[in-house]
Amino acid sequence: MPWPGALFSAAGRWCLRLRSRPALAARLVMVAVAVLLVPAALATALAAALPLPVPEPPLATVLLDRSGRVLARIYVEHREPVSLAELPPYLTGAVLAVEDSRFFSHRGLDLRGLVRAALRNVAAGRVVEGGSTISQQLARALYLNAEPSLTRKLREAWLALRLEAHLEKEDLLERYLNAIYFGHGAYGVRAAAETYFGIEPQDLSLAQAALLAAVIRAPEALSPRRHPERALARRNLVLDRMVATGRLDPDAAARARAEPLGLAPPPVAPDGAGYARDLVRAEVERLLPRYRGRLETAGLRVETTLDGRLQQLAQRALAGGLDALGTEPAASAGGVRQPQGALIALDPATGAVLAVVGGRDHAETQLNRAVALRQPGSAFKPLVYAALLESGVTPADRQPCAPVTYPGEPGGKPYTPRNHAPVSCPGGSLSVRQSLALSHNVTTVRWAHHLGPGRIVDLARRLGITSDLRPDLPLALGASEVSPLELAAAYAAFANGGRRVRPHTVLRVSAPDGRVLYQAPPSDPDPVLAPEVAWLVTDLLKSALEWGTGRSLPPLGRPVAGKTGTSDEARDAWFVGYTPQLVTAVYVGADRPASLPGTGATLAGPIWASFMADALAGAPAADFTRPAGVVAATWCTGSRDATGALVVRQDREWFVSGTQPRDDCDRWWALLRSEQDRRSSQIGPAAGQGDRGSLLRWLFGPGRKAKKPAGGG
Repeated sequence: MPWPGALFSAAGRWCLRLRSRPALAARLVMVAVAVLLVPAALATALAAALPLPVPEPPLATVLLDRSGRVLARIYVEHREPVSLAELPPYLTGAVLAVEDSRFFSHRGLDLRGLVRAALRNVAAGRVVEGGSTISQQLARALYLNAEPSLTRKLREAWLALRLEAHLEKEDLLERYLNAIYFGHGAYGVRAAAETYFGIEPQDLSLAQAALLAAVIRAPEALSPRRHPERALARRNLVLDRMVATGRLDPDAAARARAEPLGLAPPPVAPDGAGYARDLVRAEVERLLPRYRGRLETAGLRVETTLDGRLQQLAQRALAGGLDALGTEPAASAGGVRQPQGALIALDPATGAVLAVVGGRDHAETQLNRAVALRQPGSAFKPLVYAALLESGVTPADRQPCAPVTYPGEPGGKPYTPRNHAPVSCPGGSLSVRQSLALSHNVTTVRWAHHLGPGRIVDLARRLGITSDLRPDLPLALGASEVSPLELAAAYAAFANGGRRVRPHTVLRVSAPDGRVLYQAPPSDPDPVLAPEVAWLVTDLLKSALEWGTGRSLPPLGRPVAGKTGTSDEARDAWFVGYTPQLVTAVYVGADRPASLPGTGATLAGPIWASFMADALAGAPAADFTRPAGVVAATWCTGSRDATGALVVRQDREWFVSGTQPRDDCDRWWALLRSEQDRRSSQIGPAAGQGDRGSLLRWLFGPGRKAKKPAGGG
């Protein structure tokens, strides 16, 4: 038999003998008390003379979204401090009634309680009542473990005396309520209130407070989730103890006893919060290096830019889009389902990260693909055309569509750009607008050669891309790797009028005592691109969605701009698009090289459209403000068809003021009428029945009728 059991058994036999001799029993109890009082007094004096050890209970770091709601936690123990003044008095009353009713009367060790507990345990022949005070339990929680040994009990008593000697009772009680374990990973009353009821501790009802007090004795055995009957019985016992100790009137106890447990559903981490948590953690550790590797125990309060609603919408959109593609077992990487993906959304005005999801399931794969490097394919092209427009090229300028080959690097192969799919090229050339909207590779590379890859790299750097970019012609088609976060931030400059934003997730970091450790400076994006150029790029990308490679996506019912991207051999699929309020990048691809069953338009585009539609639901539709330096112009050009007849084409486009062509359409109309009149006089009136309405008029895209340019004005 273990020694505690043998001890209680022997003591039980002595108690049976003493029952027949009450006078002797009383004398023995008085002697025992006297023996205990003398060393207790000496120990108390010594405890007051020694400094109190500094406890460091691990505190959870809490991440809040931009509305102040809990987004995620970083912790070893789920513990968040709360002051005693914030707690309802019946919560402290319930704890005192059941755990230490004489808390305000003793100095750390309750000798009366110890004797009472010892007598009851001896009489029962087993442990039926504990004699530990709240001070002893706090000492155990702060400094010791729960090992059932005599040495631990002696150290616990000694530390309890020292705590009492150095701290006020209210401070002790507050520390206790923040340190004690309530089960299901919850340390302290704040974590317990959220775990069991989904509320803050100040909002607890009497019945709920009594239930929390009830589980302290044995959190696992009395768990209201696992053993509701035991928990209910213990809660009602707590209410009875509150009445018996004068802390509650019988009528209030009766009403509370009639209430059900009323547990909230088990808390579930917000969808995708793992990737957001990782991104925020990395930023906090960069901003405050002294907390690197310590966030699990530092108890920081981190106010973030993230939006809890958008975070859940992002996870739902990405998971739904990837699930629709199915899973390729042959392409699985280390047991991780493939393909994977990422979605990141920013506020284009400030660079604040509003939502980030880096994969299907953070529990399955912690690789955050929102910050991983991948080939963007044609999603990089807007940067090429921004550099072109900045150099003085206009949306109306043209390049031939004919195949072209450029010499390779010394010792390398020549480079011949090719289109992923046939692209219509009426007249043998495409305008800048047509080239970008239709994602024509050959004309894009021709423009990159005209411009020089170095200027493209320079613009990318100004827009915030820091990844390694090779200054060669394949760069124009997205051959150099970037992250979705980088590309989203670069597109933000097109949405906000040419200002570079710096993506960030952290607004403020506070210590457990409320001291502000970091405060984000006011957002002041740097102007890096002329507003006129930024607006023109946006207008070109509107065409990409209206009649270009993104035309298959469902309309959002508001002005939007965006670009598809598909890397070589369809290994990576992208869609990056934006409104004035929101820029979002979506990536789909396998972690190991593998071809995808589609393109950016068919794989990433629907995920982007689904997220944007939900994210912007109810928000007013806003258009991009056209700078005064952008003007519309109409001009005409003429050519001969296969029969030798004159054909006049009228175009209308947006230009940076001063670069627009001269409107000489009247001269062409006059020339056309003159030729028609001459032909009519030669072969009869039927040949001259054409008029302006029958002329071939193209606007922006092949075969479109002349109209006012899209985008305003």
